[in-house]
Amino acid sequence: LVVAVVGLTVGVVLLGVWLMRRHLSAVREGFDAEVSSQLLSVLATLFGLLLAFVIVIEYQNYENAQGDVSREADALAAIVRDGGDSALAWRELDGLFNALQRVEPRSRRETAFYEDSVRQLNEALVARRDRLDAARGGLPPLVNALILVGSSVMLGYAMLVGSRKAWLHAISAGAIAVLIGFSLVVLLDLDNFK
Repeated sequence: LVVAVVGLTVGVVLLGVWLMRRHLSAVREGFDAEVSSQLLSVLATLFGLLLAFVIVIEYQNYENAQGDVSREADALAAIVRDGGDSALAWRELDGLFNALQRVEPRSRRETAFYEDSVRQLNEALVARRDRLDAARGGLPPLVNALILVGSSVMLGYAMLVGSRKAWLHAISAGAIAVLIGFSLVVLLDLDNFK
């Protein structure tokens, strides 16, 4: 996926650079490149900060979901381990809550086990709910739109900021395309970790 997205992004940008240089003489001549490159630098910095911020948030969501999965598994494992060879626990994991509600502890030991099992099951259910919520979360549509529009603007601007040397223009625009394409793949991966 990384190679495909980054390769496609770079290919489109290099094609755009070639078309711009071929059809717009101002791009070939490096029209006001000093001023344009300063503006591109400011835009790239702001957009880079936005991407970094969003990637950090998505990574934190990913880490939180991983913690919820571990808590859920630990709580369910504790019930099964403490319950011994309970065939009901293995056969009806989904119906574990109902099975626990049917239990009527008769001794202190059974009461302690019952209370601990209910607590562990509640922890597992909370962890599962948190994990599912985190997996459904994702980025808000407006943030997705901002990232896509921002990426397009950055890549378009990189194609327009010309240079007298075609190779320098292609390398500069291609480098921006690699960074943006790779950042988009990272966001896509973190946003869809379900």
